[in-house]
Amino acid sequence: MSSSLATAATSGLLDVKNFHVPCANFSEFKEALKILRDVDDKIVYRLNTSIPTASFAKGVDTTAKCKELHDSIQEVFEARGKSITNCIDETTTAILKLREQNQQQPASSRYKVQLQQAQTKLRMMQSELGVEEIIHDRTMKAFRERCLSYKGA
Repeated sequence: MSSSLATAATSGLLDVKNFHVPCANFSEFKEALKILRDVDDKIVYRLNTSIPTASFAKGVDTTAKCKELHDSIQEVFEARGKSITNCIDETTTAILKLREQNQQQPASSRYKVQLQQAQTKLRMMQSELGVEEIIHDRTMKAFRERCLSYKGA
């Protein structure tokens, strides 16, 4: 992944709806998720800079700020979930093809090795769904603690 993607993610300029998460290489897959998880990693900072404390909240529509932040969090969470699911689907399809090739040429160890590698990659991608739930729960807990007045969460 390029540093320009990381910069775009941290500056809030990253178009998460059109962000491509590569599935073929697990390292690139993890790096793309890391970039997309930047919003969650910096939730406390974003809350502190977006939502003023009660003593400074005069004239600031905290409910609107909370809604904006909530929408941003949800958009990124949904994009990551779709990306992970897409990669799981792609890898599952590749595994099915490799199984078929392995059955057609059982003497070839090449397909067995590729099949084992693809199955390992699939398990690691599936574990990312669990990581996503943990990250989302942690992010939403921080959000709810700061945006008590926002009822959309």
